[in-house]
Amino acid sequence: MLIPYKVVLALGALIALCCSCVNVQQDALDSSVKVFSVNMGGSGVIDGDRIITCNHVVGTRTSVLVQTSSSRKILEYDVDQTSRATDLAILVPRINSYTKSFPSKEELEYADVEVGDKVFCYSNPHGELFTYSEGYVMKRRFKSRGLVFILMDITVAHGSSGAGVFNSETGELVGIVSAIIPCTSMTAVIPAKLIP
Repeated sequence: MLIPYKVVLALGALIALCCSCVNVQQDALDSSVKVFSVNMGGSGVIDGDRIITCNHVVGTRTSVLVQTSSSRKILEYDVDQTSRATDLAILVPRINSYTKSFPSKEELEYADVEVGDKVFCYSNPHGELFTYSEGYVMKRRFKSRGLVFILMDITVAHGSSGAGVFNSETGELVGIVSAIIPCTSMTAVIPAKLIP
């Protein structure tokens, strides 16, 4: 029995789409880190040779320990920049004769979002390493505590702050997990365009 040409093309396109989704998710996982700091710590994302996380994850520390998903090595990073206004922190490798940095990754592509876009993240809720969560953009602009967030229905918990949120189709970074909105199943995400 012969399979019609259009069916073969459709199946080929579906297989290619599935493979690209796997690559997008693997790239995001490879960029994800656990940040050991205040209390249980949090999450972060590698962007070039730096790590982006939340200001409230690092608190007043001047350095933190970081672990990647692909390595069980834990390395020390210095807190280079913090901003209470955006709740963002930038970590840079501590370079001296005793420590090394993780291999730098390509700089991330940042993207804007639309309501209904499918997104995902890898975070470290309650200390569980690199847990996958997905959801949708619910609102592009949400104000809370004097900050502007993207509102998403992605499931996160304590320890997820600082995780990168990625567009499910393109793999572009759309934001950084900041907080759970009390009494809802919504998550406040710092827009990627605010990353310095």
